[in-house]
Amino acid sequence: MTESRFTVLKVPANETEMFDLLASRAPCWEYLLFGYYLRAGLQRTEVKWRDYTLGYTMSVGPRLGSDDVSAEISDRLSRMTPLVTNIDRIISPRAQETAFGLPGEEGDPDMIQHMADRLIQSYELVLDWADDFRSLRLPGESDLGDMGAQMAAQPLEAVRAFVFDYIAQVEQMMSDLADGKRGLKLQMTIAFKVDDDLTRRVVAETKRLVELS
Repeated sequence: MTESRFTVLKVPANETEMFDLLASRAPCWEYLLFGYYLRAGLQRTEVKWRDYTLGYTMSVGPRLGSDDVSAEISDRLSRMTPLVTNIDRIISPRAQETAFGLPGEEGDPDMIQHMADRLIQSYELVLDWADDFRSLRLPGESDLGDMGAQMAAQPLEAVRAFVFDYIAQVEQMMSDLADGKRGLKLQMTIAFKVDDDLTRRVVAETKRLVELS
């Protein structure tokens, strides 16, 4: 029985294993390295994620009067679109080719790290966006800050699911390759959806606050 050349089957669990992977350039090292940077980056942001899930913020946003609410909310909502768009660009087929290389070519370890870092940075910016929204000091009693922050839930959960699913996929792929299977492909997509009902509630609450004046 021929020994498999696929000797590294798991995403590195720590920095030492990551450097060993880079030194060995084991088959498919590029995809394992990307998984390492994704997981390490997500772990660095876990405190912010936990704060988000608790609805917790230490930020103190601007105090808004009724006349300020519409423009302020509109501005904050407009900032979300480029954040999500950037996430799509980071894992685009073109970006993947630049980082991982074309078939038969070696990848670029610096670009792989950069790609992962930018994805996690965009995720963290969405967390910061939600915290900023939640910190608003609104006129009267209102849960608009929390409602706005909820709009970040789907993009955040989608990125987290992508990271966990990617790592599971690449480790399954390595196991399959070691077993002699070929023609395997990784799925690298993130689906973002707009919560229309939540959007309508944010718009309605914004209008209500404006009409307090």
